[in-house]
Amino acid sequence: MIEKNDQDRLPHIPAVSQILQPQSTSEKMISGNLLRDPKGDGTNEVFETLVQSGQLRIERIVSSGQSSPSGFWYDQQDHEFVLVVQGEAVVAFADGRHVTLQTGTWLHIEPHQRHRVITTSENPQTIWLAVFWDAPGNS
Repeated sequence: MIEKNDQDRLPHIPAVSQILQPQSTSEKMISGNLLRDPKGDGTNEVFETLVQSGQLRIERIVSSGQSSPSGFWYDQQDHEFVLVVQGEAVVAFADGRHVTLQTGTWLHIEPHQRHRVITTSENPQTIWLAVFWDAPGNS
């Protein structure tokens, strides 16, 4: 259970009702399968935006052995939550930490926490579910 004092240490996650507000009652439901074969030939990562609304973006990323270019670091202004749906990957952080992610494991990356992908599996491909949302003050 989260104590009232602990709430200040947790990442700010807007209430779903604040993020996904239907524009009208005539909106259609969208569904899909995260494990379906990706578009493309497997030589490049495939990034698909599944849902985007206000401060929230959900992506499906399919990696086939790709990694971040040498010397490149992600330095994003948004929170990022990643879940490995299939396969495995290793993520490195600028402070020297390495996190190994396997099927079913997830990671929350704070804004401006420099990181890079060291490796992803090819067989099976690494399928990520990535959720991005604005940090307070970025809207």
